[in-house]
Amino acid sequence: MLRILVHKVINGKVHRTDYPIEGAAKSLAKDKLVDFKNKKTVFYIGGFFDSAYFPFSQAIGTVYSKRGYNVLLSETFQFLTYIYPKSVRLSKVIGDKIGELLVNLQHLGLKANDLEIVGMSIGAHIAGYASKYYYSATGRKPSRLTGLDPAGPCFRGLPPDQRLRKTDAERVDILHTNIDGFGMAENLGHVDYYVNGGE
Repeated sequence: MLRILVHKVINGKVHRTDYPIEGAAKSLAKDKLVDFKNKKTVFYIGGFFDSAYFPFSQAIGTVYSKRGYNVLLSETFQFLTYIYPKSVRLSKVIGDKIGELLVNLQHLGLKANDLEIVGMSIGAHIAGYASKYYYSATGRKPSRLTGLDPAGPCFRGLPPDQRLRKTDAERVDILHTNIDGFGMAENLGHVDYYVNGGE
């Protein structure tokens, strides 16, 4: 089951709460670690063979928490492992579920201009799907979407509406670090950074 983690750093100590995505909006309404009305929110989506419990996801969560954000991490490990093409096929389903949750969080005070979505690898495209769902349901786009080395295999040949693209958020910024391997060389955002030339 797709799960959502709240990640918060208080006095240098990490606190996490884990919820199934079904019913997560009701659970988050009671969670004292989040404040959608008064804080910006970042939603991080990991990539292939990644988990919200692995160090990279935890580091992302900690950095944003220390900056005063509400931090939500997606736990997609059981869906994005072992068979890569299957993971790609599941990415839209996962993105739509996350988008649906973000729409439901509006009732708790989440505003589009305070929402940022960050995705790594396949998670970058899932972020695009979540943003598309959010926009189709609300008519508003998240303020920012950051794609960390968006996955290339199985996504390179897809039309732009079936993967991450610059119209998915008010600002889309992309970091390319593996364009000749598992990433994409194509410009996908308003701003594309090619770290070390994309390698």
